[in-house]
Amino acid sequence: YSIVARSAAPPPGGTAGLLPMLQALLAERFALRMRTERRPLSAFVLTPIVAGRLGAGIRPSTLDCAANAPSPMPNTMSLSADGWPPCGLTLMRTMIGDIRNRIEVIQAAVPISELAFRLQALVGRPVVDRTGLSGTFDIRFVYTQQTATNPGGVAATPSDAPDLFSAMREQLGFELESERAQVPVLVVESVERPAGN
Repeated sequence: YSIVARSAAPPPGGTAGLLPMLQALLAERFALRMRTERRPLSAFVLTPIVAGRLGAGIRPSTLDCAANAPSPMPNTMSLSADGWPPCGLTLMRTMIGDIRNRIEVIQAAVPISELAFRLQALVGRPVVDRTGLSGTFDIRFVYTQQTATNPGGVAATPSDAPDLFSAMREQLGFELESERAQVPVLVVESVERPAGN
């Protein structure tokens, strides 16, 4: 199915604010009923290397979110004068290389849970936030992503950026450690074919 939906403005709280809107849409259109339960899964746990000490790439947010609010237009983003995206959003810049990509991640005024959510797609497992940090943060880090193949004709791009796990340690002051953890999962109880508009 193709689902097209638009919001009058980006939800507050970044991705965390978008998910309840998506759940409501699916419940309305597909009569989707689901529940959340906790299950033991292979995961990564995000913890501080030294309690209370942040790396150079993260700081308690100092952004003026009234002046740096998300655009009401979908798929548009204006950066602040010093390069920060609108509050609650994530910007990812990729420099394509021969066998590796250099990726810069910038998040403005987000809770650590939003960083953990973004990391899940990068490490391929759930990421559990055990930093103990509350409030919102401005986050900027750079890492190198290995690619499986060499796109023909692309010049070699040497990168001084570390891998993702080293970037977490060196730039943010966090460890990503593998362990089996209790993770919330969604269980679908029932769903129906949608009716036409």
